[in-house]
Amino acid sequence: MSGTWDETWSVGVPELDADHRRICVVLDTLSAKYLANADDISIVDTLAELTEVIGEHFSHEEQVMYRMGFSDADQHFKNHFEALRVLSLMLFNYEKNNHAITKDALELMGIWMQEHIKYFDAHLARAMTSSFHGHRHIPFEEFRASNGDQFRALA
Repeated sequence: MSGTWDETWSVGVPELDADHRRICVVLDTLSAKYLANADDISIVDTLAELTEVIGEHFSHEEQVMYRMGFSDADQHFKNHFEALRVLSLMLFNYEKNNHAITKDALELMGIWMQEHIKYFDAHLARAMTSSFHGHRHIPFEEFRASNGDQFRALA
C-alpha cells in the first residue's frame, strides 16, 4: 500500500507532517482491513475516519492559508474539495449501495496523498516558513488560541 509514511515526504512544518502521518496510519489501516477481508462495518468506519481525518487536515491548512493571505489558496482549496468529494462518494457508495472498495481505489488514495503533499502542501509549507512573505511560522495550536471565535467560524 502506498500510504505508508515516508520521511522524504516531510514538508518541514511539524503540524502538517503530523497530520500527514495520521492520514497515513488511517489509510494503512483501511488497506489492511481490505486485505484481511474485514467486515463491512469495520471498512465503513475506517473510511469514515479517513474522511474525517483528511477533512480536519484540510481545515487546518485552509485556516492557515486564510490567515496568511496565501496567494495560491484557490487551487489548493479546489484540490481539497475534489478529494473530499471523492472520499464522500466512496463512503456513500460503500455504505448505501454496498459497492466494494477496490485495491486500485486504495492505491489511488495513497498516490493522491503523496502528490498533494509533494505539490500543494510543500508549497504551502515554504510560504509558511518563508521570511520573504513577511510571516513567521504559525503553529496550529497558537493559531487556534489566538483566533478563538474566528477560528471556530472558519471550521
